[in-house]
Amino acid sequence: MINRQLLRKEFKQAKTMLMIWTIVILSLSFLFMLIFLSVKSVSHDINLGNLKIISSADWFAGVANNIVIVWPIFASILGITLLGKEVREQYGEYLYSMPLSRQTVWATKMCFGMFAILIVNVLFVIVMTGMTIAVGVPDLLPNGSQIGGMFVYFGLNIVMQLVIFLFCFGLGSALNKKASLGLSIGVGIGFLIVNMIIQALYAVVDKTVFDILLYLCPLNFADSLIVMPFISKIISTDEFVIHTLIAVPWILLCLGVLWWGRRKFMLSDFA
Repeated sequence: MINRQLLRKEFKQAKTMLMIWTIVILSLSFLFMLIFLSVKSVSHDINLGNLKIISSADWFAGVANNIVIVWPIFASILGITLLGKEVREQYGEYLYSMPLSRQTVWATKMCFGMFAILIVNVLFVIVMTGMTIAVGVPDLLPNGSQIGGMFVYFGLNIVMQLVIFLFCFGLGSALNKKASLGLSIGVGIGFLIVNMIIQALYAVVDKTVFDILLYLCPLNFADSLIVMPFISKIISTDEFVIHTLIAVPWILLCLGVLWWGRRKFMLSDFA
């Protein structure tokens, strides 16, 4: 079902794109590290009164929460444009007339997208773990649970990206010729806007209503500001479970969109 030669071709063509995304994500992480070090230095030089000096767990949650603006755009661009690029570059008819079934092309490209997300995230995990320990060894090393919390977040973050990618891949499969870079960026930004609106309603609506609204956006089950406080036992298990269960309906939605997109893709005319 998966063609290795086509998979290698995709990686060869996409290596520059993946390198650029990795550099962007790691550069933003490094920028926030410098901001943290600056704030931490100032906090030791002034009288904070009752304010708590920023810890390494605070630094990690803050950086991860800011970097979240990149992930949905990355995953949506990858998902929506992956199948449509051959049509846009005028060699779709050639590719789909090769001795490969459309099912094989579709499955191989989907696997490539999932592998690409995993590769970028492995590099992100390595660098973020190193930077987090480097900026606050006294905070993190005695407390193994906080390091565990980091990896819980990393895992949920990867699942969140895969959910967005598969949703957008299904959408791109259905649209195909109409799938464009502008649409993919719009979808990614759309997720961010919905998430911002939901968070803005936190102080306005009832908590039960707010918990229901969280299900409208997949970004909410990989929230570092929930994961790290849960690991530190600042918030309850129930509140953590509410957030992680958001993944369930989105995974089911992805399966439905993938089925619909695959069906449309198989019937598409690439001439």
